[in-house]
Amino acid sequence: MPKFKSREILSSDSDSSGDDVPSEKPKSMSKKPAKAEKKKASVEKPRKEKKKERARDVEKPKKEKRKIEKRPISPMSEPDSPPRKKKEMDRPAKKKPAGADEPSGGVDLSSMTLIGPKRYMGPMEFKGRHYLNIREYYEDSTGMKPTKKGVALNQGEWRTLKSMFYDVDEKIINAEAEDYNPLELSDKKQIRVTKFKGKFLLIDVREFYHKDGEKMPGKKGIALKQDQYNKIKEMQEEIDGWFF
Repeated sequence: MPKFKSREILSSDSDSSGDDVPSEKPKSMSKKPAKAEKKKASVEKPRKEKKKERARDVEKPKKEKRKIEKRPISPMSEPDSPPRKKKEMDRPAKKKPAGADEPSGGVDLSSMTLIGPKRYMGPMEFKGRHYLNIREYYEDSTGMKPTKKGVALNQGEWRTLKSMFYDVDEKIINAEAEDYNPLELSDKKQIRVTKFKGKFLLIDVREFYHKDGEKMPGKKGIALKQDQYNKIKEMQEEIDGWFF
């Protein structure tokens, strides 16, 4: 008898064996629905969460903006003195005349002789030397103070001036608007006689400086009127005594 079974028997055996053993679902069929459910859950969850968040945002009351209240400005304390005006602040300080900073106050003019309005003539000593001081002064609360308008003649210059009185007198008679031939008192001082604006006669005793080979009058000096010059002439003997 042959060992192999026929196809019909095999098929019958397989059918009968299936009744006794419980059938298992294939893996592929069981896994598919699980994955699909997970995907749905992953898609549905964020959508639900977004809806909830939107609902929360709608329910939350909007924060009101903080109102900034302007505080009233405190009144400034009144200054002790009124503020200075702009013009006063910008105005430069007044220049004081020469000799205005003398600590002793006013100058003693007891040894000086008045020759014109606030113009004096007198002896002066500086570094052991004697001079004839002809100067204009001004007055403040502390007394009389010297200005830059003036000249100091040493003994040699005074002697030269005395010898030139006659020449100066001639210049006074023939005075013009400009004196082109000044009289030399020394290597630094000159005398010029002019008529200012054709009317006012002036005897100008002044220091000079050199410029482009010419002698030019400087700032140091004084322009005397004729009556002031005449008083110096009248006191020449007294002036001689100041140098001895």
